[in-house]
Amino acid sequence: MERYGQLQKLRRAAALVYVADLDAPVAAPDDAHHLLDVLRLRPDEVVVACDGRGTWRACRVRAESGSGRRRGTPRGRAVDGHPTGAELEPVGPLTVAAQPSHPLTVAFAMTKGDRPEWTVQKLTEIGVDHIVPLLTRRTVVRLGPQERERRADKLRRVAREAGAQSRRTHLPEVAEPVAFERALERLPSASLVAEPGGGFMDPGTRAVLVGPEGGWDPAELACGLGRVDLGPSVLRADTAALVAAALLGAARSGAVLLPAGRAR
Repeated sequence: MERYGQLQKLRRAAALVYVADLDAPVAAPDDAHHLLDVLRLRPDEVVVACDGRGTWRACRVRAESGSGRRRGTPRGRAVDGHPTGAELEPVGPLTVAAQPSHPLTVAFAMTKGDRPEWTVQKLTEIGVDHIVPLLTRRTVVRLGPQERERRADKLRRVAREAGAQSRRTHLPEVAEPVAFERALERLPSASLVAEPGGGFMDPGTRAVLVGPEGGWDPAELACGLGRVDLGPSVLRADTAALVAAALLGAARSGAVLLPAGRAR
């Protein structure tokens, strides 16, 4: 009931914004632009300021947000080349949201175009705690070290925006794109590989790995992990990642009772 009560308060707020300091909260320039120019929040409207690690509080948008802004300059945008933020006035106590009973991980093979961004957005909304973009043997996308870092930064920004929209008080960790073999070293032991013909998802499953459009390489399937079947149809890679996330989340919340027994 406490969790439900917190969720209701988060939903009633006009927006959620992540800040560095909850005692003196200031929305970053991009966030200020979203609050003031996109959502067009008025002074004294209540938003939630959150540190992304589970602690949050209600705040009021200050009437003079974006100090130093010239008349006609969009709020939260640059003034003389310097971006402005938005000051928030705390009006509620600090609230700490409980950590999930156990973290959930989805590792997915990166696809072409902007589909990885879409996948990270949806995985964040569903409630995945650790998101791992995979570079498998059959992944079409090939990334050098600098490009991996750049893509990771972009995916983290997507997760942050999706977390604010979905009122997540615990932001997910988004890893840098990593080779399949390296990912295995970091994943929890209770991990399964998504593969047609696999078994049921065990209630103790903590992570699911989703392969590329062309399927897993036989050497990858021989990694020693159990396999889980995600349904009777052939799913797109990004769709499979969401199905895996939904099953993991439903099992953790108790909304769905998964069959007990080891996956094949």
